[in-house]
Amino acid sequence: ITKVKKMKVKSMSKILSNSTSYANDFITTYDDVLAKPEHDKLLQEMFNLKFAYGETDEADTPPSGMSSDLDPNKHYTHTILESYLQNLECLKDCYCQRSYINLFAPNERTYFHHDFTEYTVLYYPGPSWNINDEGETKFFFNSNPFNDVIQNGAEEMPIMVSIAPIPNRLTIFKGDVLHSATSFRDKHRFSVAFKYLRKEND
Repeated sequence: ITKVKKMKVKSMSKILSNSTSYANDFITTYDDVLAKPEHDKLLQEMFNLKFAYGETDEADTPPSGMSSDLDPNKHYTHTILESYLQNLECLKDCYCQRSYINLFAPNERTYFHHDFTEYTVLYYPGPSWNINDEGETKFFFNSNPFNDVIQNGAEEMPIMVSIAPIPNRLTIFKGDVLHSATSFRDKHRFSVAFKYLRKEND
């Protein structure tokens, strides 16, 4: 029997700070997540992964982008990010069903979809971004769930919220929120995704 040793990361218990909540807490971002040595090591691993085409968001949409699955026992990217995520209160009753990296080519078309998870976590590794690059994650709401958005006679109109893919930013949201990635104008776009499901009661 071969025992598989799980990759160890120093200071396994890490704290997320610098948070911003949007849309009545439907979406939360955390900035400056990784220390520079951690971020550099993640980028080095990411650029050496093999990606496969064929990721499908919904049954009625064609594949878009490429992806590379992460092995919790092998990949630093999974281990270092989960060392931060494990301390989030909202994930205490959840487990990570899958982690992987998405890769979109410049100007590639993407589709809105639901994840059907308890929570989805996205990490934007960069390595760089400015506002004209685009590349945001868009969230679509059919009705207005926001206390700070006032609609006068336009209550039937949908609302869209966009989160900028600032390098070293992490975004967490409920998986039933309709959302879509956006490609960059002239460079490839990477994002790390964690899909969390609720633990079943014993």
